[in-house]
Amino acid sequence: MVRARRPTPKRHHPATPQDVRDALEHFGDEAYYGVKVIELVPAPHLHKGLPLGRLVGPGEIALYDQAPSPWRLGPDLPSRERIRFQSAGAEVDPLGVVSGLGTPCASSCSATF
Repeated sequence: MVRARRPTPKRHHPATPQDVRDALEHFGDEAYYGVKVIELVPAPHLHKGLPLGRLVGPGEIALYDQAPSPWRLGPDLPSRERIRFQSAGAEVDPLGVVSGLGTPCASSCSATF
């Protein structure tokens, strides 16, 4: 089951519940064996980093809402991370500012599926 809670104001869920279901279907049953629920939730209040999600418990995954880009990740952003962002279509400047990613999902983000 995939559920979504409303994102925190001025944030969004980059993936919709349907996006998550489509990804699971694409990777096949073996990829999500034992997964009971994936929930799109507000991110915890951290002062550092860009948390994307966490394993909550056996079979439970939380995917966090995100601030819209640009993200200021700093000049020490490892080159492999820069390449990953760029391969996803983002622009990364020398100071570690990542822009060009993230589209807020529609009102379906407040539903349970």
